[in-house]
Amino acid sequence: MSQTPAPTNPATNPEPVPAPTPTDAANALGVTGPTPGDNEQQPDWKAESRKWEDRSKRNKADLTKLQGQLDALKGAIAPALGLEQAPADPKQLADQLAATQAKAQATRREMAILKLATANGANPDLLTDSASFTASIAAIDPDDTAALTAAIKQALEAHPHFAATAPGQAAGAGWQDTNAGGTNPPEADANALRILGF
Repeated sequence: MSQTPAPTNPATNPEPVPAPTPTDAANALGVTGPTPGDNEQQPDWKAESRKWEDRSKRNKADLTKLQGQLDALKGAIAPALGLEQAPADPKQLADQLAATQAKAQATRREMAILKLATANGANPDLLTDSASFTASIAAIDPDDTAALTAAIKQALEAHPHFAATAPGQAAGAGWQDTNAGGTNPPEADANALRILGF
């Protein structure tokens, strides 16, 4: 009979258990990747940080450059499309304001002449169409009715044809239709010249 080795009692003879390594501990916790106990070389975190910082600075510089180009393009296109007005020149605005105010004064003055001319026996259309009369009243305030009335009377004395009815012409007489009969064309021409003050 052969002799069989006696079974060893695990409780009495324990086998040596290897000491756990940091990798075993990390694997037991579910952590992957290198651990401080491994012989792999760790990356240089400062260098990595500098690399991304430099990249961020380059991106910001590129963005600033592109934003400047976009603003220049908008500045060139917007006024042409009427989306944005160019900044106004103060001198040009002042000139436009003065011209608008002068035009408003001239319109008010003309309205006053149209009202006062009929009351003073003058033809308002002839007065306002006269360049010499318009120039003579240019400095008069439109609200100064006494000065405007005096200017109208002075114009009537100097130019009698500015009167509402010409001398020797009946009130309400006007151009006659030569096709209606009763007058022949030469008389109609003479009447027209007399109405016009020639």
